[in-house]
Amino acid sequence: MWMYKLYNSYRNAFIKHEEKRKQKQKKKIININLDNEWIFSLFISTFPMLLLLGCYLVLHWFDVWNYEISRIISIISASIWTYIGPIMIIRWIDSAKSLIDTIDKDKRAKGCAKKVWEEQFITKRKRNICFNIVWTLIVIVVLVIPSGREVLKSYYFYGLLDLNYWAFIICVSYVAYMTSFFFLFLWISRRIIIEVTKSEVVMSEFLLNEGKSNSLVLFGELISRTTIYFGSGLMFFPILITIFMDSWGIKNNGTFFVIILMGFYILAVLLYFFSMNKYVANKAQEIKDSIMENLTEESDKIETGSMREFILDQRIRYVASLNTNPVIMDQYLKLIYGIIISAFLPAIFALMLK
Repeated sequence: MWMYKLYNSYRNAFIKHEEKRKQKQKKKIININLDNEWIFSLFISTFPMLLLLGCYLVLHWFDVWNYEISRIISIISASIWTYIGPIMIIRWIDSAKSLIDTIDKDKRAKGCAKKVWEEQFITKRKRNICFNIVWTLIVIVVLVIPSGREVLKSYYFYGLLDLNYWAFIICVSYVAYMTSFFFLFLWISRRIIIEVTKSEVVMSEFLLNEGKSNSLVLFGELISRTTIYFGSGLMFFPILITIFMDSWGIKNNGTFFVIILMGFYILAVLLYFFSMNKYVANKAQEIKDSIMENLTEESDKIETGSMREFILDQRIRYVASLNTNPVIMDQYLKLIYGIIISAFLPAIFALMLK
């Protein structure tokens, strides 16, 4: 993916530059960490948008701050996402690669995780690009149709002959393009989990390693991270609701589309999280039952009171106590905090400041 590759190139170039600079400069210097994704996002997202919308902000800065508080909060909420969007894309890919590398360390897994990754990101690259384009066009069409242009007039974008309008459309296109990746991440993480959990070797290893880094928690981390990052799109809900209210009464205003979109989005978030969590838990339970059955059969064949029987009994108790749920409490809390921050805080601030 071009953004992730660009970030790695940026980071590697910066690291090499810093190494050369430290070698030349003997005195102690103040070291500012500019190689992380937070700084990268400023260059790849925030600064270009500010540059494009610079003329608009200069002309209408005071007009924008005269909006109702609810509208200002909705704009700020959406703007924050444009900054953290690239960061979440980079971190999701890092998280998925961490899971893949951990799985494929075991030679018995036969590189099954990497095969899925390459299939979804390389073999089906054209499919991914087509989805990016289609999703971006859908978002743009809503703003380009007459009713969309009418709504944008209240934000001081005056239609097809206004350069600020097209600058805004370019920014929205880029944001829509970024959001399209999170739909792909939802699908790709699902495929990774389904294909990897087919391997009894991998599932047995992860189940028996409870409390270690290579355990079912890795699946839970991918599931919860994907859900939180995808759920961050709730930060756009305040502005969608504002547009919905502003367009009330305009003919062919597209409010039906907005309602359907929001409903579909919430359903996708919930369906993904609970279905994937249940799927991994069921697979883990099947492996657990199989191990318990084998241990019980082996125990029945051993002489009563022997040391081997005692060892097997301890192992049976250990396996019986294993947790088959991949999502742990800490990840549940992260998910709840993520949803609260994304969806409810903008609305709460708007009500408090009104």
